[in-house]
Amino acid sequence: ELYYTVTLTLMPGDPITASFVADGSQSDCNASDNSVADFQEIFGSFDPNDIAVYPIGYTEEHYISPKQDLTYRIRFQNVGNYPAEFVTIIDTLPNGINPASIKGIVASHNYSLTISGRVLTFRFDNIQLPDSASNPEGSNGFVQFTVKQKAQNTAGMVLRNAADIRFDYNESIITNRVFNTIMSDDSGVDNGVLVVFPNPVYDASYVRAKTVGLESPILKSLEVYNGNGLLVHQENVDSAMHRINLSRLSAGRYTLVAKDFLGNRYSAPIVVMSGK
Repeated sequence: ELYYTVTLTLMPGDPITASFVADGSQSDCNASDNSVADFQEIFGSFDPNDIAVYPIGYTEEHYISPKQDLTYRIRFQNVGNYPAEFVTIIDTLPNGINPASIKGIVASHNYSLTISGRVLTFRFDNIQLPDSASNPEGSNGFVQFTVKQKAQNTAGMVLRNAADIRFDYNESIITNRVFNTIMSDDSGVDNGVLVVFPNPVYDASYVRAKTVGLESPILKSLEVYNGNGLLVHQENVDSAMHRINLSRLSAGRYTLVAKDFLGNRYSAPIVVMSGK
């Protein structure tokens, strides 16, 4: 059981991530299952039956790479007034996920898993889950697993997921819905250590500096040039990731130039789809 101590600067919705690695022997026949990621989200008041995904993704569209694995965590709590004899979780995975790739399953209680097409069914038999009034802490449970995307996923595809939770023979509880949007060479430009996403852009893009060694270069300035080489936008920056608003620019192709505090210069092409 893990407990996190956080600062008061964190807000509801902010993620907390920790990785744990088992240092196995050289005779370990499968080292791929020696690590697990734990991710939590800061909550105020919340629904105890929910689903979360990691990585959350960038921007409100939750952009992720088509090569990134997704980890889902489904939590449940018995808020009735009597222990639950069994709990069933049914998760119909998005079309862009390979169900056969499931790995890294972690659960709060003993379970059985059946897979039928894209449908995962986790069954917690004889769980005897206490009700929240008599045992608030013991009334909780969860299951977490990691899956891979399908190789043919394309830019713009949205991976939506929600789970169906059933306590004994009661009606199903449908969780919140989480989603990620796939970005690729068509939705983001990776130029050396400069990444621009989404790209093409309708109003704003995020610019970040990829990790170089153990440090991420902090950007100092951003400049946008039109097709004639004229400077049309400029702003100062002091971070490794920055949101640049391009809504005032006319639709067309531009070049984004970034400079860091070490004097390095990076550039990437961007396409503005709609503008003033």
